[in-house]
Amino acid sequence: MSSITILPLVTGVIFLVMGLVLLRYYPKKINPLFGYRTRRSMRDQASWDLAQQYSSREMIRAGVGLCLLSLLGYLVRPAEAAGFLIGLGIVILATVVMILRVEWKLKAFHLDQRT
Repeated sequence: MSSITILPLVTGVIFLVMGLVLLRYYPKKINPLFGYRTRRSMRDQASWDLAQQYSSREMIRAGVGLCLLSLLGYLVRPAEAAGFLIGLGIVILATVVMILRVEWKLKAFHLDQRT
């Protein structure tokens, strides 16, 4: 297997497992060590709870998406260096999209609380 398959697959499985674990056992209280921790998520308890639940679901989605994208390695056979860069790019893109989606959700939540 090439890096274009291995990187997204391994990361996808980790995201999927951790998303499932965190969905069930997310940290109940705001803390600086564990959970989805950003300025928005740690703003208050309601934001924290929303961020933990929503980020867990987004992590599961990203994990499934990465696992599916790992199949790309069976269709495309780039050189090893290119495969590594493509695989790494896919993982980084999935992670950034996951974080952005959670932050957008938190931003919308805070805007709704103002009205």
